[in-house]
Amino acid sequence: MMGISGGSMNALLTAGARMEQASMQGRVANNVRANANILRAEIKQDAGRGASVEKKENALKEMEEKADAVENTQFSSLSEVRKSVEQAAEINRQEAKEEAKKAEKKQEEKAKEKKAEETKEEKALSEKGVNEKSSGEKVNEVQGTEKTSVDHVDVLL
Repeated sequence: MMGISGGSMNALLTAGARMEQASMQGRVANNVRANANILRAEIKQDAGRGASVEKKENALKEMEEKADAVENTQFSSLSEVRKSVEQAAEINRQEAKEEAKKAEKKQEEKAKEKKAEETKEEKALSEKGVNEKSSGEKVNEVQGTEKTSVDHVDVLL
């Protein structure tokens, strides 16, 4: 079973850090938008009373631009998170391929060793069979000679 490699771990840690950064950026953007909404309500009230709202409208515009900028940065951070996760997945895929190749090579080597061992055993059995046959023929020759002698003795009686 394979674990997480150093490269994959780094990519995941980077993704985690960027995810935390994106989360923080989201909270900042939400706070800026909430303050902008409060400012909008103040502008509406002040306009209803006839007070000057030009400064507050400029401040609102700046807040909205700041919120947009923070959200864009957040999206960039999330894009980097995605890239880091994809990188970690690719590293894991490559390592899984390498691991599978190593396992296959090891299996092939075991099969070759087993085949060589079987061939060696067959050769040893074959040689043993030849030796047994040779000694068996000698026994038969000796038995045949004795039998001939016995047959000859029977004929003489």
